[in-house]
Formats: sequence, C-alpha cells, structure tokens
Amino acid sequence: MWNSIVNVTRCTSMCSMKLPCEYEFDDALANSVTKYKPSLTNIHTKQVDGGTFIDGGWKGISIEDTRILPLADDPSLATKFRLVQDSGSSKTQRILNEYTSGDLVHGFLELKNVSSKPIKFDAFYLSLEGHMVVTDSLSRSRTTKTILKMDDDEWLEDKKVDDSALPLDKILKPHTNYRKEFVFKIPDHLLEPVCQHGTPQHYDLPPSLGLDKHHKQFKYQNLRIDSILGYARANEFGSPIWSLDQAEDLSINYSIEAVLVGENARKGGTCILKQSEHSVRIIPSTTWSPSIEGPQTVERRLPYKVVGQPTILRRLLHLFVSSKGTSDKSGVIILTASAPQRALSYHSPPLITRQNAFDFKNDGERQNRLRVQDTIPSYQRDPLKRICVNIRYVPKNENTPPKLRSVDVELLSITGKSSGHISSQLSYDTLLDQDKLDHLRKKLPEFSCLDVNTTTLPNAFGVQKPSKWFTRDRWFFNGSEYEQDLVLDLEYSKGFSKTLIPSFTTCMCFRCYCIRVNILFDDRINRTHLNIPVDVWNTFP
Repeated sequence: MWNSIVNVTRCTSMCSMKLPCEYEFDDALANSVTKYKPSLTNIHTKQVDGGTFIDGGWKGISIEDTRILPLADDPSLATKFRLVQDSGSSKTQRILNEYTSGDLVHGFLELKNVSSKPIKFDAFYLSLEGHMVVTDSLSRSRTTKTILKMDDDEWLEDKKVDDSALPLDKILKPHTNYRKEFVFKIPDHLLEPVCQHGTPQHYDLPPSLGLDKHHKQFKYQNLRIDSILGYARANEFGSPIWSLDQAEDLSINYSIEAVLVGENARKGGTCILKQSEHSVRIIPSTTWSPSIEGPQTVERRLPYKVVGQPTILRRLLHLFVSSKGTSDKSGVIILTASAPQRALSYHSPPLITRQNAFDFKNDGERQNRLRVQDTIPSYQRDPLKRICVNIRYVPKNENTPPKLRSVDVELLSITGKSSGHISSQLSYDTLLDQDKLDHLRKKLPEFSCLDVNTTTLPNAFGVQKPSKWFTRDRWFFNGSEYEQDLVLDLEYSKGFSKTLIPSFTTCMCFRCYCIRVNILFDDRINRTHLNIPVDVWNTFP
C-alpha cells in the first residue's frame, strides 16, 4: 500500500437524465442492436496518462482534462444507457445482474438532440470506471480515488458506421437519435499502478461495496435497505445496488460513464455538454487469501476451574472460605484449529442470488466461470462446509473432563479503511484487539488514520447439532490429558440476508473474515472462544 497521504481527488458529479415521454427514443433505434455487433478487437483498454486526446484530429482537451471542465448539462441533449445480455441480443440485462472477472459488459448509449437546432460537439468519451470513497468517521472528510479506467474509442477508428452512429463531422442533427455501442471486459486486476509499495494483492480488482450517499449531490441520502430483501436501489434504471455488506463510510462503485464535450454559450467556452452514467455491480473471482499470511494454526488456552457447590454458596454469602473439604477441580483447556485451505462462498440476498445463478448466465458467462474454476487447485474448488476444532483438557489432578454445555459459531466481518496509505497487512490478533490498534495508531504514523470495524454475524450459520458433544464419552484419554474433536457445520442459514463480499485488500481499505467458535461448559462459568481466519471467494458456480 502507499506511504504518503492520499490527496483528495474530486470526481466530477455524474448527472444522468430520466427521460420524459417526449424524449423517448425511436423503437427502430432501440431494436437495431442485433444488426450491429461490437467487436472486442476494436475495443481499446488504455492507461490514461493525461496526454492522450479523445480525438487525435482535435487539439484542445485531453481525457483527463475533462474532469476539470464545467458541466453545462444541456437540456437539448437526452441520453440513456441500455445494457443487453449478450452481443447482438435485444434482451435487456437483468437489473440485479452481477459481473465477475472475465465477463463482458454489452450495451449501447442512446443520444438524442431533442431541440430544433443542430448541436456541435468536439469530443466524446466513454469509459468503464471504478471509484473508491473513504469517509473519516470522526472528521467526516472524504478521500476519493479512481481505481479503474477503461476507455472505449471504437467510434473514432471504425469508419463503417450507419446513420445512427455518432457522426464523424461531430454535428448532432435536430430531433435525431444516435447510438454508441460498447463492450467492456471485466479485468482480473487493476490496469494502472495504484500502489506505491508495489504490493501484488493491491492490484486485484476489489468488489462493489457500500454506497456513496454524497454522489450526485446527495441523491441517495434517503435510501434505506429493505431488511427482508437485504438490499436497496433507487427507482431509476442504472442506479447502484446497495446491500447489507457491513460497509460504513466506505464505497467502491463501478459505472459506465459517458462525456460529451463542446462549446456552450451559457458557460462561455469549452464545457461538458452532457454527462451520464450507468452503475454495474462487479464481484471479482480473485482468490486473495489474507489468512495464509498468518499462522497455519490458531490456539487459545483457558485456565479451567470447577468450584464445589458449598464453596459457591459461601462466596455468595461473602463468608470466609477455606480450601479444605471442597470439591474444587482445575486444569487447562486448550482449543486448536487449523486455518482452512478452502474458502466460504460469496453470499448475497436471495433475489440477487437467484438472478445470478449459473443457469441464468449466457454461454459466454458460463464458460468464463468454468475457466475460473480451472485455475484453482482441485482441493480448493469446493466451498468450505465444515471446520474441526480440537479440544484438549489437561487436569491438574485426577479430575474428570468437563462436559460441553453449548457450542455456537459466529462469523466476524472485519472492515478496515484509511484516508492514508495502509502499507502492511495486520494480523488478525491485532485487528480484533482495540488496545493493540490504539497502540499501533500512536506508534506508527501510517496507521494513524486507520479505522477498523468488526461486525459480528451470529446468524450466518445454522444451529449446531448438540448431540455431537453432549456426552463425556467423546473424550479420549491418553494417560495425561483428555482430547476430542468438534466438527462444526458451516452451511449458511436459510434466513441469512446479509452480503458477504469476497475478501480483498487495497491501499485504502480491506475486508477479511473470522469464524468465532463459542464454547460454554457445563458449570456455566467457564466459557471461551476461538477465532479462526477464513476467506470468502466468488469462485464457486
């Protein structure tokens, strides 16, 4: 991750126009997508250096310079994005569709001059962009970072265009519909260097996350998530999906953005005549594993003591207690588990899950998911469904082992964010210990702005079956200590509607997970827990 403080980069606000009935586009134009199929060979992914002109024949404004231009939002221009399910298809893409690494985003932008006069433009810019926004929980200051920028300039090089394509003379005729087709391929990694430390994991594409309520001049500030559906979205085509993904004051959003640049008398010079966007939800298939960087096993020791009933009664009465004649028992309980090599599967609300099932995908998307599976070792191709915890009891005297009263499993969702650069990966012990985090913030300036939020999800997994541990007969005695294994189920609960995005890390934020096993013994006094690092991947069809 980075060493220096991130400079706040203001993103030009995107204004998408909801078309009234008189701005509807001709059906002939909307249905003509099957006639002209965009080709991947004509689509260019460029690393923008601030000096590449949108049109090499027009010397005036570079791609990066468009961000500092004033926005005119010319009412004479109407725009509308349409995403389709496949190249040459007339079927509109599903509203809740999710893209992953290697998928193709097909669609076209409809543009119409609704005025009675021709409109001249100087440059047109279409891109797939990703923006990360981190809000400081205390100061409420915002840090914005552009993490992805894929440019499409097919129309400038493809001279074989029909009447509906953007005109090469850059004059939009009155009451005329135009269409710009596009196709983007979701990359596996970020296309530009964004990490000054050169950390390989920081080049993985992060998933869509959270919601920027400041976007479009607080357009989504009153949006609320439906607790039953598990997500929310504005009643507008192309608006982002906001799910219960445990992201507070943090957002990662991807969108297809279009910018039309030209002269405007009201603004007195070159400006953005029209700017519009369409959000796309991306859940990558990367297999980053923060747990492999830590210890391969986790262990926790509990000093165990069982106090006889007479002693407890006397303590409750605040009487002097003698150790003679009591039935006190003591020893040490040791919990041990191996960090799993498999990962939990990505989880989304039921409706989103159904609309993105393998059977709902087109042939290209299915082949892409099978391709991802082929890149994963065979022992990691299936999701994690159970985990084993070893319990050892070392008695101080010749005491019998304790009986387990209850065992439950929770999932901890750990989200970290910083307006500065997080230069190194922290251990799970540090992330889950507030005192260690406070010490780290005071000791190292690079962590002074680090904010870590841990959300406990007690209902992520189903209830464990008590018949597995309700008897002392499961203990094995080797002559000096007792031992038994607990095999715990990790099937997601049917009523669980939270979103578990894949594990990831970037220079400004990260997400990782822990399985917490809580154990209560039969005396109801001795209880302990064990935190087991686990990953979440979107690699299972």
